[in-house]
Amino acid sequence: MLAEASAKSAAAYVTDDTHNAYLTAADASKPKGHLVNQFMRTRVASVAFDELSPGGDLVRLYEQQALAEVVRRITEQDRVFHSADPLGRCSINVFRSGWNHAWHFDESEFTTTLMLQTAEQGGAFQFTPWIRRDRESLAEEPLEKILAGAGGAEDLYDDLAFEPGTLSIFAGRYCLHRVTETAGDRERLVAVFTFASEPGFVNTPETQKLFWGRASQEPLGA
Repeated sequence: MLAEASAKSAAAYVTDDTHNAYLTAADASKPKGHLVNQFMRTRVASVAFDELSPGGDLVRLYEQQALAEVVRRITEQDRVFHSADPLGRCSINVFRSGWNHAWHFDESEFTTTLMLQTAEQGGAFQFTPWIRRDRESLAEEPLEKILAGAGGAEDLYDDLAFEPGTLSIFAGRYCLHRVTETAGDRERLVAVFTFASEPGFVNTPETQKLFWGRASQEPLGA
């Protein structure tokens, strides 16, 4: 898995852009300082699903029903489905020196990550508990404290110790999370596997363009 990630990381699409915590557009009807209008810089590269080797270890691991069953049990869902996103169902995130992924909620419901290689320094994964009930919820009170760096904000989130081989399963749609800035020559490489409680999930075109530079809305298996 690391061999494939290392071989393909140089050609990964690079995002150097800004986004709000909800990965949505700004809202001119709201004040400039509103959470929806607070944009943060993210620098990360990603290898899309259709760029991975179809018979490679990463894709084969992701497509195992056993992995979906582990996610279902941990997230206590009745059923869990593999994402149908042709770009984002299984991908590799690449962080080079000085890069980070700012605070955000995922569009996909449940995210499973597999650490393949850590950065020499930094690259901490920080996350909150489940703080919103759905994609429409803004979770304003905790977000305002965290984004402002207010006193006690650090008590609202935890750091996950990520070593190579660490498998993390979390509800990215409901838990705010980020990756802090990395440093050093060694890239931080993470496989990202996405799941949903309903079949046919595909990220919005805006999110696909942000992280893979293109959009493809035809669900896999449709």
